[in-house]
Amino acid sequence: MDEISIAPEVIEEEIAALKGLLGGNAPKAYSVQSLGKSAECGQAFIQYFDSLNASLDQLISNTIAFLEQAKAGYIKADQSSARILQQFKEAIR
Repeated sequence: MDEISIAPEVIEEEIAALKGLLGGNAPKAYSVQSLGKSAECGQAFIQYFDSLNASLDQLISNTIAFLEQAKAGYIKADQSSARILQQFKEAIR
C-alpha cells in the first residue's frame, strides 16, 4: 500500500519562513515630499502599496494558521494510528 509521509518539522520550517515574510517585519521607507499631480499620484500609489501589503500579510497569516492546524492534525492522526496499530499487534499475540 502506498503511504503519504508528512514531516511536521518541515511544516514548522515553512511556518518560520512565512513568519519572516510578514510585512510588520519590514520598515516603511517611503513618503511624498512634494506638491502637485505627481505627488498625488505618488501618495495614491503608497496607499495602494500599503493596502496590498496588508492583504498579503493577511494571506500569509491565514496560511500560517492553516499549516499550524494541519501540523497538529497530522500529529494527532499519527499518534492515533500508532495507538490502534499497537492495540492490533497486542490482540494478535
